[in-house]
Amino acid sequence: MRRIIASIPFLFFCLLTGYGQASRSIVQAFNPYGAMQVVLDLPGEVELLLAPGELIQIETEVKLLNAGDPILKALIHAMRYSLVSEKEDGNLMIRQANRLTPVSVRGLELQESYRFKVYLPKDIQVAIADPAVDAIPAESFELGTNSK
Repeated sequence: MRRIIASIPFLFFCLLTGYGQASRSIVQAFNPYGAMQVVLDLPGEVELLLAPGELIQIETEVKLLNAGDPILKALIHAMRYSLVSEKEDGNLMIRQANRLTPVSVRGLELQESYRFKVYLPKDIQVAIADPAVDAIPAESFELGTNSK
């Protein structure tokens, strides 16, 4: 009887870690040298912050609402959440490397949420490509005009 009582907390812990939520942060840096404006084409909530230096740093917080940490870790290693930059007409366009298609694990479609913190140099203009995306500018920030 003691073994059964002692194993209940262990089983409860295993269930929580295997089927809970998972969250990770990924940081990437981009060089805006020569760009007149930065255009962000990112899904989810975007928070704009001022930072010292000349690089753009983007912290992506990814949450899986119905899967555990091992699955999220595997998706990160498969470069699912990578961002890329391209220069178009003097603008630096930052977007996801691949448009995300739904992922199913054991017949269950994963529910993902994204939040981006974008640390920008002081003297750079910013535009959000998709007006439906929530952009939260810092107090001293002004969003540029929409380029699309």
